[in-house]
Amino acid sequence: MFGRVIKSLVFTTDIAIIRNCNADAVMAVYPFTPQPIITDAIVASSDKPVFSGVGGGTTRGPRVIGLAMDASVKEHTVLS
Repeated sequence: MFGRVIKSLVFTTDIAIIRNCNADAVMAVYPFTPQPIITDAIVASSDKPVFSGVGGGTTRGPRVIGLAMDASVKEHTVLS
């Protein structure tokens, strides 16, 4: 991913942990309806690749497609 080998992931949305961990990438998934501003803040704070969730549970259909397209345009890696 981006020329890096990913051997470890940190599973969090806490920016303090993201900034101060030794993981190779961030998996940012949370149990609420995804919002682009949250993903943008995590990506802006991280110096590592970020995998972010865009749907599942009650978030489906056109909303998921829109979130995934937004993340894709901003070069985020998305999980659904």
